[in-house]
Amino acid sequence: MIVGGSAGGRVRPSRALWSSVGRVAAAAGASFAAAVVAAITLAVTDLYVTGHGHPSLMRAWIDWEAGGVHLSRADVGILAVAMAAGVASWQRLRR
Repeated sequence: MIVGGSAGGRVRPSRALWSSVGRVAAAAGASFAAAVVAAITLAVTDLYVTGHGHPSLMRAWIDWEAGGVHLSRADVGILAVAMAAGVASWQRLRR
């Protein structure tokens, strides 16, 4: 939308654009918060598990040397929780 009636007027972003920017920000914030909570939970769980003589959740579980990928069970869990939170908040904010 051009305000002022001339070609040199200011251009305002539409409401749809601001709505999308807000949805992206909310989804990113929810993903970040969920990842932090999951990381703390998994760290405490790992301390408990290793304290009882079981293998750590932090040791490599998916190893792909050629691709440089080394993921632990905890890494996969954090990624899954963060993606689920982002998708859920994106869907929840849909009109």
